[in-house]
Amino acid sequence: MLFVEMNLEEYVDHLPQIIGLVVVILLTYLTIKLFANKIRSVSLRRNPSKSTADLFVTLFRFAILLIAGFAVLKIFHLERATTSLLAGAGIAGIVIGFALQDAASNLTAGVTLSAQKQVEVGDLVKIEDHYGVIQKIDLRMTRIRTMSGQMIYYPNKRLISNVIEDFSRFGKRRVEVEVGVGYSSDLDAVKALVLKTIKELKVVRKSDPVEFFYTEISDFKINFEVRYWVDFHREVDWKNGKSQGIVAIKKALDKEGIDIPFPIQTIHIKEK
Repeated sequence: MLFVEMNLEEYVDHLPQIIGLVVVILLTYLTIKLFANKIRSVSLRRNPSKSTADLFVTLFRFAILLIAGFAVLKIFHLERATTSLLAGAGIAGIVIGFALQDAASNLTAGVTLSAQKQVEVGDLVKIEDHYGVIQKIDLRMTRIRTMSGQMIYYPNKRLISNVIEDFSRFGKRRVEVEVGVGYSSDLDAVKALVLKTIKELKVVRKSDPVEFFYTEISDFKINFEVRYWVDFHREVDWKNGKSQGIVAIKKALDKEGIDIPFPIQTIHIKEK
């Protein structure tokens, strides 16, 4: 009986702290729940980057939890512990800072990528020897799905320090097709025929120029290159545009009787 009375007295003595703890927990939960989505919405309106919005929400949650933690220490009259924690955190921060230099660099690079929108999710990019579509940009790394189906995880620090070729930025891409004709061909007629053929293709952008250049006199043919632009949103758009151009040029040259030479090798056998 005495034990129960002592426990009740202890509970009564600590009741204000218990109520304060419950209040802090409820306020923390409600604050994060009410304001996290608002912060995300405001961030997306000013900068339509999901990664940046996620960063702001994460920082907000961390700040609220940190404030709540110090409030709990205050409620239980642990100010000295708070001071010790802050002092220890300073020393620990230095140690952890050295240990997590790469993580911090990746975090900074991720924020920079998101804020400046150098690349975005869905862009087709080439970074070093990797060519693929960006699937996700988070605070530590960027995920790139290659054309052959592999997933590449690129640290943001490494990503931001390399040259990035972004093929999706302008919504169009140039196609180059190289062909060779025989020495006996009328070069002016070939040029006019190829330009006319390419310009008539529906896949070719009419607002951009179609260019034709003779590039080389090789051992058995005269090479030329024709350049034109197609709308580009996926890799298949560019491949389809090039395929249609090759087929159309071949049919046009065949129809006009213009020869596309192939290598011929002559073997001389010396009689004894």
